[in-house]
Amino acid sequence: MWKLMLTGHKGPAQTFTPIQMWDLRLESQTELTVPEGYTTLLVVLKGMAHVNGSDAITEAEVGLFDRSGTTLRIDCAQTVTALLLCGEPIDEPIVEQGPFVMNTRQEIVQAIMDYQSGKMGALSPVSSNSSA
Repeated sequence: MWKLMLTGHKGPAQTFTPIQMWDLRLESQTELTVPEGYTTLLVVLKGMAHVNGSDAITEAEVGLFDRSGTTLRIDCAQTVTALLLCGEPIDEPIVEQGPFVMNTRQEIVQAIMDYQSGKMGALSPVSSNSSA
């Protein structure tokens, strides 16, 4: 037996390509369909799951799936709490450095300069004498 509740809520976030986020609570074998060509991740938050006969994905692990499939067969012997993320690939170049992810090295340099100059905001230091 498995439980899946789809609420269909749409949040205020705007995305450049379509995405789906599923909060899952699974109790046995489940088949889910994701759009063809989407990048799909399963983040196991609690428990252990096997997807399409793969090795186990355990708590705090992430499974990344091939874009060619549309059916995910998830097997679990105990209750699994997981987050399924899938989205249409943006297919743009990616450059990363530290916490910054941009499309070009020049954009990374600009982001670092913006951060260092305070254009991304600033946090006030917390005094050790302040009460929480």
